[in-house]
Amino acid sequence: MYLTKEFITQLKQQIPIEHLIGRDVKLEKQANLFVGLCPFHPETQPSFTVFPATQSFYCFGCGAGSKTVTQSSDHSQSSPGRGNRTHSLFPAR
Repeated sequence: MYLTKEFITQLKQQIPIEHLIGRDVKLEKQANLFVGLCPFHPETQPSFTVFPATQSFYCFGCGAGSKTVTQSSDHSQSSPGRGNRTHSLFPAR
């Protein structure tokens, strides 16, 4: 499915990235960022950072990073044990 740039811009404005990622990752606000445990690798200290201003995220532990719409389309897969949702943004750990 092809998404126009206008549609992606509207989508980003309507759905803050911290709300979207916060469905799968427990995030804590730190200044103007959100941090949490990375869903892509095991860790005990938060290295996963969400940047609301740019609608993106980056893990300083493993280097995973993306933007909202790319992440949603790349990882929309069924994940058992993630509540009533059919799709999750991140792989099950």
